[in-house]
Amino acid sequence: MARRPDLVVLYNAGRNVTAAKQLERVGIHTVLIDLNRLEDLGPATRTLGRLTGFEVVAESLATVLDSLAGRPPPVSTTSLAFVVWDNPPIIIGHGSYLDQLAAQAGARNVFSDVAAPSAQVSLETIVARDPQWIAVLSDSAAPPGFAKRREWRAVRAVRDGHFLLLPGSSFGRPGPRSGEAIQQLRALLAR
Repeated sequence: MARRPDLVVLYNAGRNVTAAKQLERVGIHTVLIDLNRLEDLGPATRTLGRLTGFEVVAESLATVLDSLAGRPPPVSTTSLAFVVWDNPPIIIGHGSYLDQLAAQAGARNVFSDVAAPSAQVSLETIVARDPQWIAVLSDSAAPPGFAKRREWRAVRAVRDGHFLLLPGSSFGRPGPRSGEAIQQLRALLAR
């Protein structure tokens, strides 16, 4: 607030909603943006373009981003599970951004039948779904810590060392580089 910005842009969730109300009360224009899926990219880009006076550039980028959401995914042949937490295991389900990226990269999320964007599952369920790859958001080149735990060795992908280590900067949220994230995931799956 001390810097008196003309505009504050916040992700539409939890504490940010409260912060937006507080900023608005003191006269700082604040916008909450939903950015959870590929189809949110175009509208968010257009909104930011309108608010910043860059409508033409934003429309050009939004058109490209809209095409990512509307593109039919290739046939999925490789299976993966996104593990976002290991104890208890929390996975990514249907309709989430990561589920969409997997489909666009030609992979099948073994938990795409789970209606929630993320859900807690048992380790036995992961073993039964038998993904070829375990995908984790990680800026490290080292396998996740749970790879060393005895109980996780029941998962074939863990035993085989089949981890997709996806940098959070590219895979953490939908953004202008989502097309690059799809290409990067394709390349990782092809190795």
